[in-house]
Amino acid sequence: MSPLGTDPLGTTPLGDSSSGSGPAPPTLSAQFSIEVEIVGVFVDITQDVLIPTEIHIQTGLSGGTPKDLVAPTGTGAFGMANGESNSAGLRGYYSPFNVNKRAGWGFGLRCRIRFYDPAVARWITRLVGKIDVIDPISGIHNERIAMVTIVDWMDVAAQWSLTTDVGEQVGKRSDEIYAAIVAAMPEQPEATNFDGGTSAYPWALTQAGVNQVALAAFGDVAASEQGSIYIAADGTLRGESRHTRLLHTTPDWVLTDADISEVEAPSARADIVNAVYVTVHPKVVDEAPTTVVYAMADPILVQAGETKTFQATYRDPVTGDAIGATDVQPQDIATYMDYSANSVQDGTGTDVTADFTIIVTAVASNAEFAVTNGGASSSYLRTNKLRGRAIKDHGTLTASALDAPSIAANGIRPLRIDMPFEASFEVGQAAADYYLAKYLTSIANARTVMVHGTTSDRLTHILATDVSSRLQIVETMTGVANDYFVNGITLTVDADRWVSATYVLTPATDPFGGNYFILGTSALDSAAVLIPF
Repeated sequence: MSPLGTDPLGTTPLGDSSSGSGPAPPTLSAQFSIEVEIVGVFVDITQDVLIPTEIHIQTGLSGGTPKDLVAPTGTGAFGMANGESNSAGLRGYYSPFNVNKRAGWGFGLRCRIRFYDPAVARWITRLVGKIDVIDPISGIHNERIAMVTIVDWMDVAAQWSLTTDVGEQVGKRSDEIYAAIVAAMPEQPEATNFDGGTSAYPWALTQAGVNQVALAAFGDVAASEQGSIYIAADGTLRGESRHTRLLHTTPDWVLTDADISEVEAPSARADIVNAVYVTVHPKVVDEAPTTVVYAMADPILVQAGETKTFQATYRDPVTGDAIGATDVQPQDIATYMDYSANSVQDGTGTDVTADFTIIVTAVASNAEFAVTNGGASSSYLRTNKLRGRAIKDHGTLTASALDAPSIAANGIRPLRIDMPFEASFEVGQAAADYYLAKYLTSIANARTVMVHGTTSDRLTHILATDVSSRLQIVETMTGVANDYFVNGITLTVDADRWVSATYVLTPATDPFGGNYFILGTSALDSAAVLIPF
């Protein structure tokens, strides 16, 4: 077992895929480069990568249904030479706790995987992330390999919970909400590219709560927009509108029998959709800011001179359901007794409310309290409440579109979609009508397709194909002859150094043929139809 590659180990930045700069062009068609950032400089570690362990990259969306709109964390995996065969000739060179550990090596390092395309003479980035797992094989008589896993920026979104810094999202589009969430996060993606959203939502993120992670919030926004959000190959956080794919009508790559290694295309009754239900959420908002939108349940001990900070989610004072709030009022002790403090937990001691101060930061879904006890003794905050105009999700409406003949022939085959921030019933109905028209007729439907990069043309296409690329697939045995959008991508480099790709697909079938007119954007002609929703 020997390390892959002949590039010298160095600390010179290798450039990016846009400029095409990098190491000297390789002679093999499936050469790759793995680099880690140490002290602000990308270091090429390709020389110590063990190719028999296989390189594996998985990115994009995990399925191809209309509900698959948010990408989970993307991953990359590879093995490092952890014995004397590595560039330093040291055992444990890539073990994070070994005395021989490479200088600077460890968790959290920024890492990128790039491939060289000889047809265009450039290095192309396929994954940017951070080192998440380093798993050295133990035992000096076993294989001396350290398996490495990296994760893309979606891991940050999956860990970080929304804070009050996100602020109220009133009358905002999907792209504006995405931008507000990302701006509040402590770690940014490589770049962002958000299409302008198609709806301005009266109220968004009003019921997020203090524990909702950014990835879940992305999911609510994407479901409302009916557009995808994912990390592109170069690390860009990409947010699509629901019009993006509708207007992408030309295939980026035509795959025929000669190109295809395998197509997964089972024929199933589940492919038919003959009943679509779309739920929208017009909110009910109080007229006056007098509703108690938050009330503390139990006393909190605050030591003398201490400041305690906590967040709280708004709740309906009657049902206990999570709600939003707007026009949240300053706390008023004199009239409403919005908070009180006592020297004894049960309130039978001395009233020390005057010793307490509370700084409130309130947004549409929750509030943050900074409670300071300025007195000389430890005391209890016994009551604490906020008043405002409650935003309640009590006005939900469900639009439906059904095809009676298909239901009679096949039984009901439903598709249920929830658009949590969308308030317009008309948009919900248009979505139901569109999805029924798109999925009512059964087709030879490919779920995935696999391609091996054994020719220069295929390798070029593999390295250029990203999430939302449009593929035309024509495969004789299954009868597949349709266009698809790429939702997810798995790239592997095998022991023979061949790159292969498996694409998760979603049908690009369009009942209106993509001949759309968007108000204020498109040129109107006799064949155009108003874009569905």
